[in-house]
Amino acid sequence: TAPEFTSVPGDETIEFGMEVSDEMAMAVDNCGDVVVTVSEETAMGDCEGSFVVTRTFTAVDACGNSSVAQQTVTVEDTTAPVFVSLPQDQINQCEEAAYSTEATDNCSDVTVTESREVMSEDSCGNYEHIVTLIASDACGNTTEHTFTITVADTEAPEFVEELPQNESLNCSDGIPAAAVLSALDNCDDVSVIFTEDTLASACVTTFVRTWEATDCTGNSIIH
Repeated sequence: TAPEFTSVPGDETIEFGMEVSDEMAMAVDNCGDVVVTVSEETAMGDCEGSFVVTRTFTAVDACGNSSVAQQTVTVEDTTAPVFVSLPQDQINQCEEAAYSTEATDNCSDVTVTESREVMSEDSCGNYEHIVTLIASDACGNTTEHTFTITVADTEAPEFVEELPQNESLNCSDGIPAAAVLSALDNCDDVSVIFTEDTLASACVTTFVRTWEATDCTGNSIIH
């Protein structure tokens, strides 16, 4: 007559990182003492944090009669990665700033992917993007982080040369040539447009000279 098990640890499912129970089974025999031994076999699952441990208990009496019972422990990874560093919303004049991010997981390496939703864009390099970062572990658990990158040129150009000032002249002095001005912008090339209007009365002629520097976005400065 083989021994009979009086208790066998029940099947269970645990999270990766938790220790598999070392609880032993108990058995009795009709004649004498019983020795219970345990062996373990591990079968890997679909990903790094997933596997099944089968614990086999063998109860043997003094005459070599034996009984076998099993416990199955399923180990799974349901814990999503955690971002260690997160980029925040940014607003820039000419181009976006570089950003970095890092994520960790309880059992495997993490892959971080980026996707963008274009909210607005123009030919001058101004745009607003909603950026979504997805951190994925080997078992497909994911964590998302979303932030906004805005590039918007709001600064007007600046004239490079000294700016001409108002003058009053006698009619015999002659009309000076208009200055040639150039301008620089923080983001783009700049075009400078010169115009001259003449306002004449019986005794006074006024020349109104205007220089306007405009960047691609339409920011301008006028002198």
